[in-house]
Amino acid sequence: TRTNCLPAVSGNYVCVVTNAFGSVTSQVALLEVSFILTQPLFTDNFDANTAASWTTNRSSTDTRVTFNYNYGADGIPSAPNSTAGTSNGVKFEANMTLGVGAAINISPVGQNFGGDYRLRFDMWINANGPFPGGGVGSTEHFNAGIATTGNQLHWTGATGGASGHWFTVSGEGGSGDTTTTSVPDYGALSGTNLFAAASGVYLSGTSTTARGNGNAYYTAQFPGASAPALQQSTHAQQTGTIAAGSPGFVWRDVIISKTGSTVEWFMDGLKIATISGASFSASNIFIGYWDSFASVSDNAALSFGLADNVRVERFVTNVPPYITAQPQSVTTPVSSNATFNVTAGGTATLAYQWRLNGTNIAGATSSGYTRLNAQAIHAGNYSVVVTNASGSVTSSVAVLTLTPTAPLLFTSIARLADGRVQLGMSGEAGFNVQLRTSTNLTTWSVLTNLANPSGSLSFTDAPPVNVLNQFYRALYP
Repeated sequence: TRTNCLPAVSGNYVCVVTNAFGSVTSQVALLEVSFILTQPLFTDNFDANTAASWTTNRSSTDTRVTFNYNYGADGIPSAPNSTAGTSNGVKFEANMTLGVGAAINISPVGQNFGGDYRLRFDMWINANGPFPGGGVGSTEHFNAGIATTGNQLHWTGATGGASGHWFTVSGEGGSGDTTTTSVPDYGALSGTNLFAAASGVYLSGTSTTARGNGNAYYTAQFPGASAPALQQSTHAQQTGTIAAGSPGFVWRDVIISKTGSTVEWFMDGLKIATISGASFSASNIFIGYWDSFASVSDNAALSFGLADNVRVERFVTNVPPYITAQPQSVTTPVSSNATFNVTAGGTATLAYQWRLNGTNIAGATSSGYTRLNAQAIHAGNYSVVVTNASGSVTSSVAVLTLTPTAPLLFTSIARLADGRVQLGMSGEAGFNVQLRTSTNLTTWSVLTNLANPSGSLSFTDAPPVNVLNQFYRALYP
C-alpha cells in the first residue's frame, strides 16, 4: 500500500516473489497520481454511420474503412467502454488483394484540440492463423496519433505525413524482435521518423528487443490470446495462441496523451513510449491501419483492425466540492412550506442530493429544496450531498421543526344597518384563509380568499336581499 500518494510516486510497479527454489516477477502495474481530471471534447461510438464526420486518408484503393461495422458477427465481444452491450465500431483493412504495402487512417472533420488533452479508444486487432506463427500475410499494424493536420496519411511509405506524433503496434508479433529493416511490433514515430530501439523513447529499455513483442516488458502484460470461439468454429485455420507480448484478439484500452511538450502512449495502463520535447504544428487526431508487408493475407475476412468508443478528453483542474454556506434549521407551522439551501463550490458540474434522516429524497437534486405542505412525517434532519467528478461532501444537518397551526376562529359577526354582514376572524399568521358561504349548510361555494399576514382579519359581505339564511365557514385552503 502506497499511502499519501503524490505525483512523484507515479510509475511502474512490480512485485518479485522468491523462495528457496527461485523467483518470479509479476506483471507491471502503472500508478498515475495527478491533480487533473478530463472532460470530453469529442466522442464517437460508431453506433450510427458517422462516415460524414470523418476524413479518410489512404495510400491506395486497396484499403477500406467501414463505419458502423457490426463486429459481433465475427464473434468479437462488445468493447469495454460500450453501453448496453452494443457491438458496432469502425473497421480498417489494408493490402487486401494487390500485394503492395498499404495504409489508411481517419481524422474527425474540422477538429482542433489545444492545450493538454488525450486521445482514448478501444482497440482490437484481428489476424489470420494458425498461431503462434500466423498464416500468410498475418502481420499488420494498428496506428493512432495526435497533432495531425487531419488530411495526411500516416505511414513511412510514399506521401507519408510529416505532422503529428503517433504509434503503431502489430497484432500477432510477427515483425521480428530485433528488426531494423521493417516496421517493429511496437513503434513510436514523429512525422515519418521511427524512433530506434536504443532511442530511450520506449519504456521497455534500450536493448535491441525494446520494440519486439518478445521483450519481457510486453510479455508480462500481454500473455497472448486465441481467436474468438466463433472464428475457430468457422475457420479451421484459427487455431493456437498468438505469441506472448502481442495485443491481438483482446480489446485494449489505448491512450495517447499530450502534456506540455510530452506525448505518451499507454495500452491497458502500461506505458509503452514517451516522446519528450515534442513540437506541434497541427491539432487534430487520427486512427488507422497499416500493412507494411507485400504479402497478402490468405484469408482477408480475418485480417482487420477495429476501433470503438473514440474520445478526445481535455485535462482540467481537479477541485473536489466544498460547502461555503450550510443549510439552516427551520421552525414552521404544520402545513406550511419549508425551504433549505446550500451554497457549494468546486469543479463543475456539481450534483446535489437532499436527504431526510439519511434517506435520499426523490427529485430533490438542486442546490435548494422546498418541502411543500409540511406534515408531521416530514419533520427531522435534512442534509445534502454535493458531488462532482472528483469527490463528494456532505453538509451539516438542518432540523425541520413543525409547530401546531393555530385554529381558525370567528371572533365576531354583526349585521350592519345597511344589511351587510361584518365578520371578524383569527388564525395562523401568514396562512391564507378561504371564506365559503351556504344557505342550507349542505351546499357550499367559495366567497373569497383572504390574506392573513397578522393573524387577525375582518371581511364585510353583502348577501343577496332575497336570502333568508346565510351561513359562513372559514378554512385554510
